[in-house]
Amino acid sequence: MTVAAREASICTGITIAEYFRDMGYNVSMMADSTSRWDEALREISSRLVLYRIPSSYIHILVPYFIYR
Repeated sequence: MTVAAREASICTGITIAEYFRDMGYNVSMMADSTSRWDEALREISSRLVLYRIPSSYIHILVPYFIYR
């Protein structure tokens, strides 16, 4: 599984769980191996350091992550 797919899989699962919760169902979200997800996040963040990202771009993403 690619790094981006590993990172997105947890977020996709959470989104689906939130959908069913909003529909009124009782939902339990479980992730078996969060160490691989953490490894994917670290790998993505280390790759982003190689590219110049404007500091204003990070400020755009902060409210999204705080909301989640």
